[in-house]
Amino acid sequence: MKNQYVLLGLLILLLSGCVDTILLDPAGDPNENVVIHGKLTYGTPSTIFVRVSRFRPVDRYSNASAVGVERVDLIDVESGDTYRVPVSTERRGFYGEISGDDPNIEIRFNRSYQLEVELRSGEVYRSSPQEVYQVPPIDDITYALSRESRTDPAGNIFQQDVITYQVKTTYYRPDGNGNANLLWSRRSIFELDQDPGGDGGNVCFLEMPIVNNTLPRLHGEELAEAPGQSTLFDVYKGATNYRYADGFLFVLFQESVSDEAISYWDQVSRLLNRSGTISEDPVGEVVGNMFSVSDSEEVVYGLFYAVDQDSSSIFIRPVEVGNPAHLCPIPVVPLPGGPPPITVCNDCIQAWEEGPVYFTPPPGWGG
Repeated sequence: MKNQYVLLGLLILLLSGCVDTILLDPAGDPNENVVIHGKLTYGTPSTIFVRVSRFRPVDRYSNASAVGVERVDLIDVESGDTYRVPVSTERRGFYGEISGDDPNIEIRFNRSYQLEVELRSGEVYRSSPQEVYQVPPIDDITYALSRESRTDPAGNIFQQDVITYQVKTTYYRPDGNGNANLLWSRRSIFELDQDPGGDGGNVCFLEMPIVNNTLPRLHGEELAEAPGQSTLFDVYKGATNYRYADGFLFVLFQESVSDEAISYWDQVSRLLNRSGTISEDPVGEVVGNMFSVSDSEEVVYGLFYAVDQDSSSIFIRPVEVGNPAHLCPIPVVPLPGGPPPITVCNDCIQAWEEGPVYFTPPPGWGG
């Protein structure tokens, strides 16, 4: 039982990454669990990012070079064309940009692609074929304000102002070939003035982490076809607190994914939302689409998937959400014989460990 909770904790930690999501088999040898994640994104240029790792009890995962990877190939299933994905030290994995006139491979809609990884020790791993489906475009991003009852750590009930972001989109594929499965992710950036009303301190732009990210999704292929009909879908809800005191930028990414990918995120969601009832699925492995070519008995973890992507953003001004109070200044008590504690109100970079910090407005700021 202890190992199960440790492994569930690992899953939640890995969810903070883009595609690092895995629950390992408690009965397996953690030093032998190969984890392969890859994502092909259609665009100009198309991009592919792959991370190969092993779960290790000490450092949670190792980088690709420590695993000893001989090659990472993207294969066009229909033509057999192959693109060798280069190593990227900056991204701690393998990353490549594929232009429209790349001589090795062409990324096109309604074509299937496969990921193949060979380790230096000779083992070969391969994914199931993944088709690139055209994504329906985002029509609009809107929001709705409301008040909800919340409970604080002491058990007291209070009323909280909340904002619910909604995307307006059709789920019918632009090529007319039925409905698309949709997966949504986001970036959220807010401005923090270290000295509101004064002229001291910096103005910081802080990017919020995606905590406990279950990736909102839509099983479009299970719904009746609705050509041209747009619908509102809730994609994120949060409190309208100090993060909205000087402006808030919400960027939404909408992606079309395969049935396998949507099923994978369903499994992740069920595990993260367990309440401990007897009717729930037991803690176990998240089934991906990677397998070993060298050893049919080996359990391989991870997911390779291909997407087309659209994005849109909305900027929320303080007056739109009731002008919430600023966070700064924060009352602090100096440590005995030492300097005062570090907070975001005196040092954005040192105090904000959740995400990137900027000192200039990001693209899209101000609407």
